[in-house]
Amino acid sequence: MAQVPPLSSSTINSAPYSPGATPLVLGAVTFRSIEAPAEMPIGTVSQMTARKVLPGGTVVEQTFGPDLETVTWRGQFRDVDVDSRVRMLQQYAADGQERLITWGSQRYYCVVKKFIPTWHHEYKCEYEITIEITQDGTGLAQASSAPLPDSQIGALTSSAATTAAQLAAIDASASSVQQQVANVQQTVQQTGPIGQAGPSAAQQVLQTVQQAISAATAYATEVSGSSKNYVLISQILSALNLIVSNVQRAQSAQTVTVQGGNLFAIAAKYFGDPSLALSLAQINGLPSLFLPNTQPTTLTLPPTL
Repeated sequence: MAQVPPLSSSTINSAPYSPGATPLVLGAVTFRSIEAPAEMPIGTVSQMTARKVLPGGTVVEQTFGPDLETVTWRGQFRDVDVDSRVRMLQQYAADGQERLITWGSQRYYCVVKKFIPTWHHEYKCEYEITIEITQDGTGLAQASSAPLPDSQIGALTSSAATTAAQLAAIDASASSVQQQVANVQQTVQQTGPIGQAGPSAAQQVLQTVQQAISAATAYATEVSGSSKNYVLISQILSALNLIVSNVQRAQSAQTVTVQGGNLFAIAAKYFGDPSLALSLAQINGLPSLFLPNTQPTTLTLPPTL
């Protein structure tokens, strides 16, 4: 199995509690120094092979694109903000939202499937975490469970609004953050499907989100890193930044490389409508809706069809 480069030794060997040269960051949570795993075995495998025996004995095999794997690792948190980071990861596991995970030059999107903390004392907690990769940083490999950008944007704006309301309920000074997040939600609802919106409409969404990010960032600098307020504002910032990523993804053409299969499955997976297979073939200059099993085919996927 092909593997991405491991975390650099500077991350593992740097001084305790420091972020290190290439820290592992999942959503708004930073795994510092020795807290991070020594390596991340993320490779690609075939997503699915369908094998059918037709009348007369003919065997047809179709392979549907690359898939990225589920990854589990164990480690321990050490520092004064252990509690806030543990609570944040528990929230990630509960809400099932797609989040960015990075280290060095590596970028993936993932969903936290499981997070199990084992406490030793206030400033030390061992953990086990399982993530499911939904797509790599360029969108070239995407799991079938990866949400489409518009559905993800809707879920993220709703999550950010709910969290902002919780924050404003315990701290009146966060009302400006709540208002900015409400503006984001209203703008997204008025814009409709981002993939079908024009560049100016998408830019308006991005500007509104950036205003909310600025307000949330300013608030985050005023609260303690170990407080519940910090956990909530970090969750809001994580959601807002992912909204930006998904708006950009919805407005940009992607490429996907597959071997075998057909455009009906591709159109259903990426656009939610198998009847768009013919349009997809025309855009890519393909003479057939069925892809060759003998060699990979790279398809261009526009923001909308």
